This record gives sequence, C-alpha cells and structure tokens, in this order.
Amino acid sequence: MDLSILIVTWNSAAEIGACLRSLRERLEGRISFETIVIDNASSDSTVEVVKRVAPDAHLIETGTNEGFGRACNRGIAEASGRRILLLNPDCEVGEGLPELLAWLDANPRVGIATGWIVGSDGRIQRNWGRTPPSLWTEILEHTTLAKLAPSIFGRHWLGVGDSREIRFVPAISGMAMILDSKLARDLGGFDPAYFMYLEDFDLCWRAREHGAAIARNPVATILHHGDRSAARVGDASVARSWPYQSMYLFLRRHRSRLQAEAFLWLVRLGLAMRLAVSRLQSRLGGADSTSKQAEYRGILRRLGSWDRATMGPAEEAA
Repeated sequence: MDLSILIVTWNSAAEIGACLRSLRERLEGRISFETIVIDNASSDSTVEVVKRVAPDAHLIETGTNEGFGRACNRGIAEASGRRILLLNPDCEVGEGLPELLAWLDANPRVGIATGWIVGSDGRIQRNWGRTPPSLWTEILEHTTLAKLAPSIFGRHWLGVGDSREIRFVPAISGMAMILDSKLARDLGGFDPAYFMYLEDFDLCWRAREHGAAIARNPVATILHHGDRSAARVGDASVARSWPYQSMYLFLRRHRSRLQAEAFLWLVRLGLAMRLAVSRLQSRLGGADSTSKQAEYRGILRRLGSWDRATMGPAEEAA
C-alpha cells in the first residue's frame, strides 16, 4: 500500500467531512491508500460523520482525550502503508499529493516531508515549519517582536518570506506531515510526554539525528483552515498552558535545563504583568476583564502545579 492517512479528531464534526471527501476526490484511482481516524473521545457527532462520509475508514475510538502524539502512535501501530500522512481534520488535500509521493520514491533520503500549505485565504501559512525553538526564539515570540517585524525577528518561521520551491528544512508541522513508515517506527513514534504542540518538532529533531532529511515540496497543496482544537476547550487556561508546558519540555530535552527554566520564569513574569495591568484597568473603570484575569490566574496555577521533574529526559526523571 502506498499511503496510510492518519487523522486525529476531537470534536471535529464541523470539518472532518470536508477533509475525508478531499481524500476521495484527490486520491482514489491514483494511489493505494487507507484512512485511519483516531477519535479522542469526541462529545459531538464526529464519529457519526466519519462513519457516514468514509464508511471504509478504520476508526479507532480511544475513549479519552489522549492528546495528539499518543493518538498518532495508535494509528502508526495500525498503519500498513509504505508512508504515513498525518493530517489535521481541518485540512483538505489539494492537487499533487501522488506526485509528491513519487518524488519521495526518487529521494529515499527524505524521511519526512510536507507540501505547500495555505490557509483559507490562499496565502502560505508561516507555521508550516520552523527552525528548532530556543530561548532566543521564544523571547522574540513573547515580546511580540516576531509579529511586529517578522522579516527581521520572525525568520524562525519558515513561511515568512517563503517562495514556492523545494526546500530542505530542520522541522515541519504535523498538520500535514508525510513520514516514512519504517522511520516512524524506528523512532518509536511521537514522544507521549507532549500532550499537544511541539511533538512534531521533537520528532523532526530525532529524525535528523537518525540521519533522515526533511523537505517541503510545493508540488502538493494542502489547505489548512486553522488551529481549532484548542479553541474548543472550555477552560481557556488549560489550552493556553499546553504550549508553555510543551516548550519547557522541548527546551529541556534538546537545549538545556537552564534554557527551559529561564523560559518558564519569563512566561510567569509576563503573565503576572498582564494580570496586574488587567486588574489596574478594571479598577480605573476600564472594560470588564474578569474572564481574562481568571485565565491568567489559571495558567499560572497550572504552570506551578505540574511536576517539572517528570518533564525532563527519562534519565533525569528516574
């Protein structure tokens, strides 16, 4: 089989139908493929939509929200294709995926790849790939310099100033990631310590250490409508804490404990300052920001409650 397509869903009823239909429209009769949907205990009609739109899909129901990486690992264990496409449910496959697979056949050193990823507005998405995070890149992000002057301070996002050409890169996003099946299994899949965010860049880091190349070939187009999973979480502080916890873990794993602890200190300082400003604005008769203050407090509480010792490398956690 040419390709196993893995889609992790969580309350994805609004978009999973279009995603699955795009696979049928673009791939049937051109390559051999299977679709594996791993549902993380959706409370909406996601499972029913999958069964209706793609009755031949292999549906795995986890029974609980395991996060992205663990759910992907379930699918990797079941996949029978020579290659695996990890695809977000809010993505749709456009033209050129069979041609990208043929290019990978001709370039076996490439173990991880993606295509030309555009948003709903048709413009290239800046976060399709990036250079590996460091304390410096996160300072640029959290001081908003990366957004204010992206051409100067946001170059760690590979979509900034991008051109439509083949590129060999350090890391790509898991929103539409093609993996060599053997490589995925040799690496042990995703690190389950990451609940959501940065598990894809961690995998790319380990793949490069393994000797694999990572590439973007724009012959294939992927439409990505946006990051919607976090927006569905009832408690905003829960979703907002995930990126911070994942970044701490990544820096601890691949940079140094000093960088990880400095990052966490800067995040806490920034949140405390935002909370103080919000309180002051409320006292001065400004807009009601009670919910925002609760969110900041919730994030600070969550960052102070998890055991950082277990977030480091296995030998340090032992």
